[in-house]
Amino acid sequence: MPKTTRQANRTVARKPAEARPSTPAPSVTKPKKAEPKASALPTSTVHFHIHAGIPELHGYAQGRGWLANGWTVLSVPWFEIVHTSDHWKTTSHQKSTEPQAADSNGHLTLVGVAPGTEIEFALNIGIACQAPGEGGTVREQGDVWLNNGGQNFRQTTR
Repeated sequence: MPKTTRQANRTVARKPAEARPSTPAPSVTKPKKAEPKASALPTSTVHFHIHAGIPELHGYAQGRGWLANGWTVLSVPWFEIVHTSDHWKTTSHQKSTEPQAADSNGHLTLVGVAPGTEIEFALNIGIACQAPGEGGTVREQGDVWLNNGGQNFRQTTR
């Protein structure tokens, strides 16, 4: 007769020791999930150096009264490039908060755009102000669209 043990108010029958297999049961391996492939999307760049000294950003700060208030330290906390390669039938947006959006030399990375593609683009640039010596304090912020006087910028991607 098999031995029994008591577990959580129930009786479970156990095989006698001599009836139990002496070798461990084969382990069951789960099939591996396919590793995600590296992005197959083409990547290219356009050149546009974004900085707080752009005249349109300075004009925005002047118009808002920031400079008159002594908030003369301007910064660019973010930007977004909106671009098209089919005369605005479709558009793509890329934000500076996305990985590899821009480098310090003004090259804006466009994911999904092959090198050699002619694009039109506009930029929405965030601007913030503070008084000299205020460190990380931001007094006010806003955003400015740059679109080459309504004509949009045009470049062939590299």
